[in-house]
Amino acid sequence: MQAIENTANNKNPERSDLLDNEFGQKIEDIASALLLIAALSGSGNFEGVAQAKQQLLMMAQSDDRLLGELVQSFKDLEINDDNPQVKQALMQVLASIKDPQVENLAQDLAISDNRSKQLDGLELLSQLNIASEQSLDIAMTALSQSPGDPELLQSAMQAIPKMTISAEKNAEVINQLTELSKHENESVRSASLFLIAQQAKNNEQLSPLYNALNSKTVDEKISAIMAIEQSLVVSPELKGILLKRVADKSELAESEGNGRELSKSF
Repeated sequence: MQAIENTANNKNPERSDLLDNEFGQKIEDIASALLLIAALSGSGNFEGVAQAKQQLLMMAQSDDRLLGELVQSFKDLEINDDNPQVKQALMQVLASIKDPQVENLAQDLAISDNRSKQLDGLELLSQLNIASEQSLDIAMTALSQSPGDPELLQSAMQAIPKMTISAEKNAEVINQLTELSKHENESVRSASLFLIAQQAKNNEQLSPLYNALNSKTVDEKISAIMAIEQSLVVSPELKGILLKRVADKSELAESEGNGRELSKSF
């Protein structure tokens, strides 16, 4: 609980004059709310936790300085990671505030050499989902630097913001995701398929999904069909492939049903 107590006890000279006024009282209110979340999380009082989070959100939205205090509290929790429930609750509050202070926090954490901080940063970027070239580049760098870490790879993929990008950047993203579609970890492969479907601009970029339809793993075939359903690419070739799959009696009923419904859209 040291990190939470630091929020109330942080009386450095730069803000000592603030601690005797209304702003200072609100800082103490932040610390009290965080301590309350810690206590209520331990007892399973989720309604109380939700109310405390709402109080923090309202304070942060009312004053950029109070938002800054919440950002600093999160940084303190990253250093003294003694209460993951409080850190998760505070992340959810911060993610509700699409503010440069929060985005900068997420980006700084996401490029950290500390794996735990990096995961938190990527998760926060994912929840924020702010259209940002810098955030996109951070997520792409994490993908290229962590080939043997499935959890980090999935977090980085989730952190890729939904935004309009150049053809050159789109090709870069698709190429990276195509490599991940061949990853040894099935969850990584599945996540890459869904992202490829969302990012693809033409039939050629959907090639990894066609390949997944020929997978020996039924779950991967189903993932491919579900991913294709999200794609905006309309392709006669794709319709032919799906119709062939529907006719293949060796496919599972769920896969057949998805393919039959999907083929109607092409």
